[in-house]
Amino acid sequence: MSDNFLKRITIWSALGTLMIGAFAAGRQIGIGSVHAFRELHWLLAADNGKQVALKLGLDPQTNNVPPSDIFSNVVDYVHLKYVRGYGGDQTLSDGALSGLVASLDDPYTSFLKPDMGAAEQSALRGHYQGIGAVLTITRRKLKDVTYRYLTVMSVLPDSPAANAGIQSGDHITDIDGHWIIAYSIIADVNRISIADKNNPAAARKDMNQVATHFKSGYSLTRAISLLSEGTGKSYHITLTRTGNASPIQRTLTTRDTQVPPISIQTLPGDIGRLTLHQFNEADAGALSRTILSAGRLKGLIIDLRQNPGGMEANMSSGDDGFQTYQTLISLLTPGGKAAVLEEKPGHFVPVQIKRAPGALHLPMIVLVDGGTSGIAEMAAAALRSLGNAKIMGAHTFGDGILQYFAPLSSGACLEIATAHVRTEENQNLSLGITPAYPLPPSQLRGEDAVVSAAHILKS
Repeated sequence: MSDNFLKRITIWSALGTLMIGAFAAGRQIGIGSVHAFRELHWLLAADNGKQVALKLGLDPQTNNVPPSDIFSNVVDYVHLKYVRGYGGDQTLSDGALSGLVASLDDPYTSFLKPDMGAAEQSALRGHYQGIGAVLTITRRKLKDVTYRYLTVMSVLPDSPAANAGIQSGDHITDIDGHWIIAYSIIADVNRISIADKNNPAAARKDMNQVATHFKSGYSLTRAISLLSEGTGKSYHITLTRTGNASPIQRTLTTRDTQVPPISIQTLPGDIGRLTLHQFNEADAGALSRTILSAGRLKGLIIDLRQNPGGMEANMSSGDDGFQTYQTLISLLTPGGKAAVLEEKPGHFVPVQIKRAPGALHLPMIVLVDGGTSGIAEMAAAALRSLGNAKIMGAHTFGDGILQYFAPLSSGACLEIATAHVRTEENQNLSLGITPAYPLPPSQLRGEDAVVSAAHILKS
């Protein structure tokens, strides 16, 4: 392989993050568009990093130029020189903000353009479109390559996903035959540069195959959008599941799915069953009314199975689920330190909750499973430490990040990771919660788990 070709591959590897971005919601992977391939082609053709800087109108020797000046400089060039239409300044702004957030490389921090932001805001209020599953991105590093998987966190009851038998922890790998891009193209570029360094023809052939492979794929951003927005669209998806040797194929049609409201019922023996499918702001007031009207009970089952939690938000936005978590703990425990938030490295802030007037003090069992995540895990841990509740079910998802949701004036939204969460006993919630009373899969779903919990409370 020629020195010039090796130099081009080196530059592509060094500058790849400029085009590719990250792989999470709000992190648009540029490889999925024709424009991105023009960028990749141009970078391959560059002889050195200095040419890249000069083509952007920057002085490669200057390191103290304010970012706002550079941004303004690039926008001016687009206005004056760009040959095609580009959708206006809002498109440029959204793209810039997507890139800014992508540079954090954090699957819990996303810039959501207006359509996706509206869908997410609706979901936080309990109204889901798409397949009716809460999706997240999980990472795993294998041989120096970081893989990002589109992972099912929780499945809403009576949703297309639930009716198709999709489960928490499933990895969705393909949609309508398009693979979901799971790793950076740079990994393949590096592989080719090592394997074919003495065979330029083979390297070019492999590079073309890689380009075709990535061009045919869907970014995680696009995959999440397809499965979380709209109604009446059918998708054939492929997913993998722990314990299954072969991929699973399913066809789903998107539709509206409404999260059931908070409910409480009295079981035989004066055992109460409180069911929460989500933590959202609308549930905070309903939770108080529901618990305080429960009557005389001898024990309480709190059902948090398949509860994806929620997000903290400005309370005036109508999207805050953190308030509902605080309300639940204040109504069912004597109060105290419910959790610890690490808001900055080494900076820990306790979450202190006061006991609410009329709070119940009962023997409790909290039902959890692999779809119990985020604020729902925080609630389970706090009920255990402050209310002496017993945890029953299966190991929880392990979502130890508190997210803040911020609607923006443009209609776009920002999800941002604000803290790592630890329990009052200093357990890292990213490791999940192991139940004191584990249940086998055959008893975990449906009413069998409730019957088992009621039996323990009666004994």
